[in-house]
Amino acid sequence: MRSTLQAVPAKDSWCLFRRLPEAQRGTRRRQGRLDTAPPPAYDPAWTPHRQDKGPLAMTAIARLAAILLALAASAARAADPAWYTKKATWEATRQASRDAFDQARKAAPPVAPLPDFGRGDFTIAAWLRTTKGGTIVAKAPATGNWAPQGKALFVRGGRLCYDIGWVGTLASQRRVADGAWHHVALTSKAGALRLHIDGQPDKAGRLAAKPDVPAHVLKLGFTCPNFPRQGSGLRGALDDVRLYRRALPPGELRALAAGQPPAKPTGLVAHWPLDDGLRDASGHHHHAAPAGKPATTPGKHGRALQLDGRAHAVVRGQPTFADLVWPLLERDFGVVRLFDGTSLDGWHRRNRPGHGWGSVWAAADGAIDGVQEWPGALGLIATRRAFASFDLQLEVKTDWPVDSAVLLRLAGFADGPQVTIHCRPDGDVGGIATGETAEPRVAAKGWKKLWKKDDWNQLRIRVEAQPPTIRTWLNGAPVATYTHPTAEPLAPRAPIALKIHGGDDAFNNHACFRNLHLRQLK
Repeated sequence: MRSTLQAVPAKDSWCLFRRLPEAQRGTRRRQGRLDTAPPPAYDPAWTPHRQDKGPLAMTAIARLAAILLALAASAARAADPAWYTKKATWEATRQASRDAFDQARKAAPPVAPLPDFGRGDFTIAAWLRTTKGGTIVAKAPATGNWAPQGKALFVRGGRLCYDIGWVGTLASQRRVADGAWHHVALTSKAGALRLHIDGQPDKAGRLAAKPDVPAHVLKLGFTCPNFPRQGSGLRGALDDVRLYRRALPPGELRALAAGQPPAKPTGLVAHWPLDDGLRDASGHHHHAAPAGKPATTPGKHGRALQLDGRAHAVVRGQPTFADLVWPLLERDFGVVRLFDGTSLDGWHRRNRPGHGWGSVWAAADGAIDGVQEWPGALGLIATRRAFASFDLQLEVKTDWPVDSAVLLRLAGFADGPQVTIHCRPDGDVGGIATGETAEPRVAAKGWKKLWKKDDWNQLRIRVEAQPPTIRTWLNGAPVATYTHPTAEPLAPRAPIALKIHGGDDAFNNHACFRNLHLRQLK
């Protein structure tokens, strides 16, 4: 006879279970109502309980979850780098960790940086098999389209090419897109470029190269979405990629093409055999990370990457102290770095329809630089992440005159409170306005005495609760406080934006922002 489970309370203990004959199961539900006995075990609504303590299942689950989270946090902290030194505050932690990091770097063996393709001698070498072409190695923007002084070694029209963005292209005489394996290389010695195919020198020439753009990253198998053509990724196989900080002589290139590299190569700063993932075998830790899902295939030597025109690998070079410490500070103190000092990663433009591009934003000289695109235009750039309550700190430097702002609890294009940065005789810096009407408004007290013209100024903005209370400080002095009367139409959690306002007299005048970080408030 089939049976089901019935809960039988035991005194001051967890429920026990016994088998219930199927003949009795029909008595569980009569006339559309539940019997008072506990439902059978298959009913997900039923949970065990103590007779004298009340329901405990969710409590037990919550306790188990807390234990698991604590164990995960403990494991994460156990894996922290040795130089990470946690103190009572995030500022003290960052400084103590910085000191320990510098000491550790001094004691560690020197790590050779990647070559600068616009300054000094270098060699790029790789094995390639393709019939379609595409990029082999490039230094290009991390995201977006091809840009000035980007540099790429690629195959186009069947020929090996090297291009410097907005400068020109050097193309080989021989073709390599024939489906066979070819060893390809580019050498640069005192600015003189030379392409090599299968150990033999090919086309030579010069291109006006400038030092690599700091925000550009090294990529294997890809340049940008629009270069060297739409969908520029390599369609083919890539193997044994090497970078040298010197121009290899013809004899060494012939040895590489013959599969006879020296046991101890001189000047080798990066080597991706591609047999064991994307690790750098040179000892300089320039490991690559996959973008997409690159496949593998039998290569010229061991395994190779098989690329479909989209998947590729990215090498961002040695992480800086800031790259390493900020994720730890966010984990332990809720502090978030909003701008990395070199790129607009984590930001996106939100310019107003009907006003052209509105504003032009760029990462320049360690700051986010905003300017009107044309007289009277306006626009903004916003974080991709959203925040609720926070304590934001940033430094601001502007031309005079210029109208800018920091937008908070961004609901629409520019709806929500904003902290003004109106640098003009009748302006206001650190005041609080609402929406685009700027009414009601709390003016900043004494901002003209606090503002340092033609210099960096520290702006602090604290936003709490919903509807929010907003407080501002300029160069350490409190200047304004405002509580929004209603939560509508404000978003409880929203991006933070930097804005350039209209005004014909501010055309070509810049507003710059740096050292942007915030502490999330509970």
